[in-house]
Amino acid sequence: MSRICTIAVFSAILLLNSFSGAIAQVSINGPACAFAGGNSTFTAVRQGGDFQGVTNMQWCVTNGEIVQVFSHNASNNGTCATGENAFSIIVHWNSSAAGTITLTTPVGDASPHNVSIPPALTG
Repeated sequence: MSRICTIAVFSAILLLNSFSGAIAQVSINGPACAFAGGNSTFTAVRQGGDFQGVTNMQWCVTNGEIVQVFSHNASNNGTCATGENAFSIIVHWNSSAAGTITLTTPVGDASPHNVSIPPALTG
């Protein structure tokens, strides 16, 4: 009986591993620190591939403004930008409050990317 259980568990592990490649790992590459009034570039990274033909990629930002999106047929309201193959954005930081970049795609969502923005130097 234990041999049958071992084979069943092993088969389940193999089955789960075969599905793990079905959803691509997506992440955001970009700086973790920026300055109020400055611009930062963020790029989407897809493990084992690119975003060619991926529609409805949506970038969103808090405490900043998306000033440019590199995409086919992009729409941009400043806070969120959506497009096909939207592989990169440029963000202008409005204040010294911390910001967050998010990316959702049909092939997987990236973990939020936090950006610290120190207060401006005075003196």
